[in-house]
Amino acid sequence: MGSVTQALALAFQTHGGEVFCGKEVAAIRYANDRATGIVLSDGTECLSDIVLSNADPKRTFLGLVPKEALPENLAEQVRRIRTEGTGFKINFALSELPSFAAMPGTAVGPQHTGGVMIAPSVDYLERAWDEAKYGRPLANRSARCSSSRRPIRRSRPRAGIPCPCGVITSPIDCARATSTWSEVNLRNRMIDLMTEYAPNFRRSVLACEVFLPSDLEREYGLTGGQIFHGELSPDRSSGGRPLPGVSGHGAPVPGLYLCGAGTHPGGDVSGAPGTMPPGRSCAT
Repeated sequence: MGSVTQALALAFQTHGGEVFCGKEVAAIRYANDRATGIVLSDGTECLSDIVLSNADPKRTFLGLVPKEALPENLAEQVRRIRTEGTGFKINFALSELPSFAAMPGTAVGPQHTGGVMIAPSVDYLERAWDEAKYGRPLANRSARCSSSRRPIRRSRPRAGIPCPCGVITSPIDCARATSTWSEVNLRNRMIDLMTEYAPNFRRSVLACEVFLPSDLEREYGLTGGQIFHGELSPDRSSGGRPLPGVSGHGAPVPGLYLCGAGTHPGGDVSGAPGTMPPGRSCAT
């Protein structure tokens, strides 16, 4: 997925844009009834005729946009967007690719170049959701993972083949759930699950890092640790994103556009957010 952001950055720079990394945006500048740029945390101002926000709607409207810029009652509607994180992520570094029982082998094959969803049945998914809902241990675990042959080295002391795994049914508030939701137990349960389907997984683990919803909020600015920038429930999908009646990407603030997962039609790495719903426009 990093290739997508690199391509966007290259296209932006080709057209004269500048990319600043490690610079936090503190506010969206507002003057003459429209967005006119951004203000960085060090006080630097960047002026622009158009501002695009890839942050979630809550962070954009409630944290970056001045209160006086929002139409009446919009702030309260934004506060009601459900952004409680219901999943955690574990990044594994492996010494070899998973050898799945259904398709054995550690040489790169089609089973390694896409995502793998562990969900044997609808009943299994239902039980996994019930366990998350009531804060019980993960006896049933619905997970997705992906892997590649490209070694990486991050802040961890050991390099290996990256294998990010995500569980989409964890308690909304892991800290208040039972003690079995500690990072160590989550890691061990994920290793157990993966080893059920790829017997070599346990012995191939070199290192791992666990991200709970609170970690995702702190590290990446995702309100509530919600990776989709808002629940993908039927009433908050497609034309209901980010809000019913505010489903275009042109925000209610002239000059400001939303382009993240909280917009039509929703997240989950579809590449679709940033496109327009049929029959709508982004006129400011």
